[in-house]
Amino acid sequence: MGFPVSQFVPHPLLSIYKRFLCSDIAEAPLFLEYSNRFMCEACYKKMKNGCMANFESKPMSEPGKKTYNAFKIKCSNFLCAWIDTVAKFPHHLASECNFRPLPCANKGCDKMVVRTEIENHVKECPHRLVECVHCKENVPFIDTKNHHTVCPSFPVNCPHDKECAIMPRSSLAKHFESCPSMFINCIWQTFGCDFVAKRCDMDDHLRTSTASHLKGVTTKIIDLNPIEKEQINLVPEENANNVVGSGEKTDGKSEENSESIQVLSLKRESEKLGDTIQVLQSQLSNKRIKLENLETENKKLREQCEEKEKLEKVRILHLEMEKENVALKEKIKKYEQEYTRLVVISNWTSQSNRFETENFTIHGLEWNLVIHPKNDHYLSVYLNVPVEKQIPFGWQRKNVTYSIELVHQQNYELSVKKKSEAPDKFNSQGTGFGWTQFFSLDNLQKGFFSGNK
Repeated sequence: MGFPVSQFVPHPLLSIYKRFLCSDIAEAPLFLEYSNRFMCEACYKKMKNGCMANFESKPMSEPGKKTYNAFKIKCSNFLCAWIDTVAKFPHHLASECNFRPLPCANKGCDKMVVRTEIENHVKECPHRLVECVHCKENVPFIDTKNHHTVCPSFPVNCPHDKECAIMPRSSLAKHFESCPSMFINCIWQTFGCDFVAKRCDMDDHLRTSTASHLKGVTTKIIDLNPIEKEQINLVPEENANNVVGSGEKTDGKSEENSESIQVLSLKRESEKLGDTIQVLQSQLSNKRIKLENLETENKKLREQCEEKEKLEKVRILHLEMEKENVALKEKIKKYEQEYTRLVVISNWTSQSNRFETENFTIHGLEWNLVIHPKNDHYLSVYLNVPVEKQIPFGWQRKNVTYSIELVHQQNYELSVKKKSEAPDKFNSQGTGFGWTQFFSLDNLQKGFFSGNK
C-alpha cells in the first residue's frame, strides 16, 4: 500500500504525509497520535491487532485532507501520461486508464490484460465458452477436443465395422443389438458350444453344427439327472441299432431289456430335440432374410445420412466464414477509427521552411506531423513525438508502423500514400521518422489544395 514519492509532482508539503515505518506517501492516510506520523488506512486495519495495538489513530483534518487531495500524482501504469490530483486518481484507475491491467472474465483464465485490449482478449481467450455444435452444451474452447471424446451427440463409427452408418455416440448401445459385424457367442453356448463369430456368419455355423449341438443337448440332459445317469449304462451305438432293428431280446435277461428300453427312450428324446432345432433353424433363416433387408435399408439410410452430413458441414463452414468476415470487417473498421487521424494544414503559403501540426492522440499517445514544405523541390513529412510535454526519462515507443497519405481534393484515387517499410523505434534520440522526398512540389498544385488548405 502507499505511493512512491517519485509518483508525485514535487511539492514542499508532500513529505508530511510519508508513511510510518517507510518513506512512501500514505494512501487514504490516518494520523497516528503517538508518533505524529501518517499511515495508510488499510495497513493500519491489518496491523491494529498486532504491533499497532497501542497506537491510536484519527482521520485527517479537513484542511489536511484538502491539501493531500490537491497533490499532483502521475498514473502508476506504464505508458500512461495522465497527471492530475490525488482526489481524481481512483476514478482514473477505475474507469479511464487505458493501460490498467484488468483480469479476464473467463473462468480459468489468469491473464491480466490492459483495458484497451480486454474486449478483444475475452473474445479470443482459450477459456471462453463456446457452444458444442453436436450437443449444444457450452464448454471452454480449450476443452473442446476433450469434450468431443465424451459428447453423447458426437458422430462416431461403429467400432466393429467402419462401413456402418455414422451415428451419435449415445446410439451405439442400441446399434450393437443388431450390428452384423459384431462378434457374438453361439446360442447353444449353454450346451457346451464355444463358437464365436460375427453375427452375419452365425447362421452358417448353426446349419453346419446341428449334430454337435444335439450331442451337447443330450449330454446336458444326462448331467441334469445324476441319479438316472448312475442307473443307465449306455451300450455302444452298434448294439443299440441291433436292438432297434430286430426287436429281439439278446439273452432274455431283464437287465439287458431295461438298458435297451432306456437307449430307445433317449433316442426318441433326441429326435424331438432335432425337430425343435429344425424349427429354430427355420426361424433363424427368416430372421436372416429380415436382417438382409434391414442391411439394405441401412445402407440407403447411411448414404442419405452421409449426404446430409456433407451438406451440414458445408453449411456450418459457410456460417463460420460469414462470421469471420463480419468480425474482420468490424475489426478493420474499429482499427481505422481508432488509429486514423485527419490533419488539415491551413494557410499553406504563409508556412515557414519547417513547422509542426497540432498534436493529435492515437491510442492514448500524443503525436504530430513535422513538415518541410520546401526541401530541395520536395515536400518532406515526418511522424513525430512532441517533446514539449513532460515525458518520463528513458521513454520509448517500440515497433511502430505507420502510413501517411496526402489526400487529393478532387479525385481520391490520385491521393499519395506511403507506409513505413519496417517498425521504427521512437525515443529521445529519434523523435521523428518519415520521408525526406514524400512528394514533388511541382505536382502539389494539381488538385491537392482547396483554397489555401
